[in-house]
Amino acid sequence: MPGMAMDKMPASESQNQAVECEPVTGSGLYLDKDILDRWATERGDVLKGKDIHSAVVEWFYARIGRKPVELVTRQDVLAFKDKLLLEGQSVANTNTKLSRLRTLLGSGLVDHSQKMTVAARATAEKKAVGQRS
Repeated sequence: MPGMAMDKMPASESQNQAVECEPVTGSGLYLDKDILDRWATERGDVLKGKDIHSAVVEWFYARIGRKPVELVTRQDVLAFKDKLLLEGQSVANTNTKLSRLRTLLGSGLVDHSQKMTVAARATAEKKAVGQRS
């Protein structure tokens, strides 16, 4: 900053500082070992569906790094998208991969004890209404 003495200048403007960081390991859920199996079990999905989603997780981790679901940011997903496009993936293929990734990320962020499908919710509401009558 013009006119400011070096000793009064914020450290970030006067010098580069080394910052020691812990590796991202986290204790949360991971797409490849926790979320994928649970998602496939809940859906009763055939092996092919699980394999397709597993491949997307591998692509994601190879380009962004392996981290727990709660640490995956919107910037990570956008960086993944950009890398796919730079590698020559078609827009359609990239969108398919993003859709599958979104499915798994959403599954990992939902508290599964409280997850209820629309059909299950409707059935529960009908039962509740029937019991009141």
